[in-house]
Amino acid sequence: MNTSFTSCASNNAAWVNDGVVFSCSSVSSPSPATYVIYHNGKIIRKNKSGYHKICNVKPRHSGTYTCEPRNTFGVGERRSVTFTVYGEFEYS
Repeated sequence: MNTSFTSCASNNAAWVNDGVVFSCSSVSSPSPATYVIYHNGKIIRKNKSGYHKICNVKPRHSGTYTCEPRNTFGVGERRSVTFTVYGEFEYS
């Protein structure tokens, strides 16, 4: 599977309270049945669209996002995007 993974954010960065959409697509036969999205190695979403939307970006959203397409033959090529959040520091 030939995989593409991008964000709508310029230079893969956004300011606190902005919104961002990550988009994964893959060319294969059969088409991917599921896209698995990871944030810093942890699964955060499984869907058929390949999209992951964050409406209100916070500093905790910084990190590496990875897309993994899956179809009946198995797991496709993973692609990653490093995302940076600018703005106020978030206390935990």
